Amino acid sequence: GQSKTLDIAIFNHSSGNLQYALDLSLVSKSGSELLETNAVTIDSPIGTLQARSLKTVKVTFAPVSRVKCTYTIHCRTSSGNAPLSLVNSRDGDLSTIGSELDVAEVPVPSIEILALGDYPTLQISDVRCDGLGKRTLWNQLALSAINSELASAVTQEEEEIAVKIRDVGTATITEILDSLSPFDCNFAAAPVGSDPTTIHVQLKNTGVMPLTWSFGLRNDQEVEMENWVDIGEPRTPNEKHEAHILENKIFDIHPRNGSLAPGDTCVVTCTYLHQYLGQHRLPVLLTVDEGKRVNINLLGRTIEHDEKLLMFSSLEHHLHPVQIGDKDAPIQSYELRNIGSVPVEYSIDCNPCDDLTRASYGFEVLQCLNPHGVVPAGGYTLVEWRFQPMEAATYMLDIPITVEGGDTTVVCFKARGYHPAELGTDKRLPEEETANKSLWAGWKPVQLLPVDAVSGQQVELSQESLSFGAVPALSVNRHVITLHNHSSSTDYNFSWDLSVLRPVEGAMVVEPASGTLERGATCICKVTYTAGYTPHSFDTEVLCNLDPIAPPPPESPPPPSEELLEAHGSDFVPKKAPNYKERISVAHTNNNSTQHKFPEMSMYPKQPTGFATTFNMADATTQHRVQAAGEGPVVLKLGVECDVRSEEQFRRENVDKTAIDRFYIPTPSLATSRNDLASAVDDGMTNLLTDMLLDIMTHPSIDEEVDKILYRKNPTHREMGAGYADVSMDLPVKPVDHLLGGLQPPPPGTPKTEWEEKLEQKVKAREDCVADKDFMALMENVLEGTIFNLIKETHKHGNIV
Repeated sequence: GQSKTLDIAIFNHSSGNLQYALDLSLVSKSGSELLETNAVTIDSPIGTLQARSLKTVKVTFAPVSRVKCTYTIHCRTSSGNAPLSLVNSRDGDLSTIGSELDVAEVPVPSIEILALGDYPTLQISDVRCDGLGKRTLWNQLALSAINSELASAVTQEEEEIAVKIRDVGTATITEILDSLSPFDCNFAAAPVGSDPTTIHVQLKNTGVMPLTWSFGLRNDQEVEMENWVDIGEPRTPNEKHEAHILENKIFDIHPRNGSLAPGDTCVVTCTYLHQYLGQHRLPVLLTVDEGKRVNINLLGRTIEHDEKLLMFSSLEHHLHPVQIGDKDAPIQSYELRNIGSVPVEYSIDCNPCDDLTRASYGFEVLQCLNPHGVVPAGGYTLVEWRFQPMEAATYMLDIPITVEGGDTTVVCFKARGYHPAELGTDKRLPEEETANKSLWAGWKPVQLLPVDAVSGQQVELSQESLSFGAVPALSVNRHVITLHNHSSSTDYNFSWDLSVLRPVEGAMVVEPASGTLERGATCICKVTYTAGYTPHSFDTEVLCNLDPIAPPPPESPPPPSEELLEAHGSDFVPKKAPNYKERISVAHTNNNSTQHKFPEMSMYPKQPTGFATTFNMADATTQHRVQAAGEGPVVLKLGVECDVRSEEQFRRENVDKTAIDRFYIPTPSLATSRNDLASAVDDGMTNLLTDMLLDIMTHPSIDEEVDKILYRKNPTHREMGAGYADVSMDLPVKPVDHLLGGLQPPPPGTPKTEWEEKLEQKVKAREDCVADKDFMALMENVLEGTIFNLIKETHKHGNIV
């Protein structure tokens, strides 16, 4: 809808008049399928140039779609190859344009123009809510779908709406909302009277031009009405429901509008009040001027305190596709979340699965492994499913999930079986990619929102989601994350809660599992997941609980001396000298007047400027209580996901045959911890290492070389560099003459000496040592622990972030 004009200068170098014609040609184009030749217009494509004169031509680019084009403008003249020049008058140098040109050397004048047509592009780049993880919020608010819609091209219907608003002014927000498909943003549920649900959303301008955005409601008036105008009362039940929400501010958005330069961000806060029982729905129109419009439904629910309710990650769940005939079909999980304040017992009706089993001649295609269970208050549980298809087809089953004493919800499970011939081909359906976070529009596994923009947040995780990816069974996989305390006044005790992973085969360990996070400090945590033997996949969140440490109570003042009691009586209360590090109000400063009236106060040394010499115990107690009330417990949620494959399936799915060699897979008999692994090494390995060291240290050639060191002249850098390649201590690989006492290699067929036989035994011992899995497992854990300690030490001294 906008245009841009470029000035091009045409100069006639000749001494006669010339007639010219400008020809426009499209060289390349990417983006829209619409032809963009008519998007560029020239105000004077044909004309006459006087001798040695300059003429400026305006070229206007007005795209009708999102496109990137390259154009070329050629200047034809009536005299053929005439001495003309085409110059961009804005960027070109016009000072030398009048110089003489050799006509024979001048080709047909031309200029290349690069044109880019785009819409203002807005994206939701981050989201934050106390008590909910980023992964849960991203699904709950449908942010991936909203970002995909914001990034798409403006449709013909939206163009017509924009024309109505711009030219006619007749399109209302209600008409626009009714013409757009809505996206549901679920604020979940909470008991009545609970704290408001506050969600912070970060908006980012990802385009190349400034933009203006706004959130519109149905009661917003496009034209300001006079006071005497009667707008009218809501008539339909939906209008009355929305009027009730707006009147009581059950949903609130702040700010409602703003402007962003390219690359800039802003924070929008959405609040949902839990004051009225029932379900609430409020349509909101997100508008980007000259760009997209998105219909967003804000949904929320307020329940009774003792009401039992489960939150489902989705009512249409897609399981991972499984190859038909796969005997190692992975166990897949579906997450149930209890948003109430009491435990919830759930029951899954497996009759649809039984019907499918009977239709498949007794073969269990879809099986629920834990159809009954209890979800703790405010917690999660993983329902495990095993899908083994009999044919290359898509299965759909409606599974009822019942809450004891509550509602029954029907969830549609979709699963697809594929033929082995499809292996390695990209035939996964778009709806099956919902679990692939790398395809989520705008998703980043780290927090982008500034910490000071989120009220109450003091501790930050370096990553909010860990993806181990596809790993072979029994492999050990590690990640490193950090906890950073941004508070300048509060220390925290932290502890990791991994109870949600109890149904999952394998073991996840976080080191350290608990500790103290001091103010302004950072703690490095190592997350280790040892996969189980059975293939399975999971995607859930583990908890990091942080409890603030209350500051120590102030010390009681010393008892007054007898002299002070005699001078001021028994009602005298001494004041405590303050800690220099504490900030005291200037009202308590020991000034000259106070010292003159109470000379006993001069018993304390004079404090530096800006510090008080008195400390009120009542004020200290009040400040301590306020701080303890303001700094409450914090729960951080870390998303973890992993797909465990059998060794056979992992090799089959990876084209790179050496991919499995990049994983550390210990022997199944060994424990996962380093202590258990070290104790599992048998005495024979210890004896082998001892014998090797003794043989090396007692060998005569080694003793001789050690003696030579005492009389050896220190080599220069050049000498050391020249002779370094001739010295090798790698005895088993390449024996060196001077280490063998000057012996020369024996001719072929010569019987082996005792030393040579012993040397061969040492070579074989070293090879056996390297091939021993227990020894390699011990070495791997030692090296891993050493590297982790180096990372912690380096981070402690500020060398890495």
